[in-house]
Amino acid sequence: MPRPLIVFKGKCIGKFLHMIGFKKDRIVRNLNQVYGSKENWPKNILSRIYRHFGLLLIEILKMPSVSQETVKEMTTFDGLEHLDKALSHNQGVIMVSGHTGNWECTMASLVGLGYDLHVVVKRLKHVDNDYIFGQLRESKGIKTIFKDKAVLNIRRALKKNAICLLVMDQNSKRSDGVFVDHFGKKASTFAAPYVLAKRFKCPVVPAFSYRSDDLVNHRAEFLPSVKFIECENPDEEVETNVRELIKPFEEFLLKHPEQWIWMHQRWRTQPK
Repeated sequence: MPRPLIVFKGKCIGKFLHMIGFKKDRIVRNLNQVYGSKENWPKNILSRIYRHFGLLLIEILKMPSVSQETVKEMTTFDGLEHLDKALSHNQGVIMVSGHTGNWECTMASLVGLGYDLHVVVKRLKHVDNDYIFGQLRESKGIKTIFKDKAVLNIRRALKKNAICLLVMDQNSKRSDGVFVDHFGKKASTFAAPYVLAKRFKCPVVPAFSYRSDDLVNHRAEFLPSVKFIECENPDEEVETNVRELIKPFEEFLLKHPEQWIWMHQRWRTQPK
């Protein structure tokens, strides 16, 4: 399927989802949480969110049939020197990111450049996980680490100076996260990236992807390693540094607001 046709079909899907109001109430709540009120929303943000989501759906469905070379051609990288600097310590790298842009395309492109990438995921319900992740990611050289055996496999990957990717943009269970301020409201946020980085003494590099203005190609942005803050109280130290890890995501979201999956219930879990 030619790329312009993919863009056309993606736009059509986005317009249809917008027309039927797919998850609109949740999107509106999240937008108001970030921007305060509808008057402060970016221009045409709802239609842009749905357009991106429609494009993303058709792109992901097509990913298994796209060649590695084509994926590489579609992606431009900014700040790769930050990732290379972090890897130069030979302790591996924990990469923190979110569901921004076309993350599948970006990950496949990174592997195409020769990087060893392992992605930590939760097993999906009612599907063959080996088949799904095998078709979507492992066919492109992306390795999967399932959450139920994550710590051991993350350690093994880091010993090989590989990259372990964890996402920071989803609501976490109380047992997995800490409550930190996120756009003015407490959000239960995964603590694992900081806890693992401290335990294994490896750098943490934030990275995000976003769609180019032509809607066909993609860009990936890598930031300098996060500088952690030491505190006397261990619990305070975890909360402080998890907050440091989500700051780059907040800054990215304000720059590219249509590039995130706003349907997610980010603030679902609240303090008792």
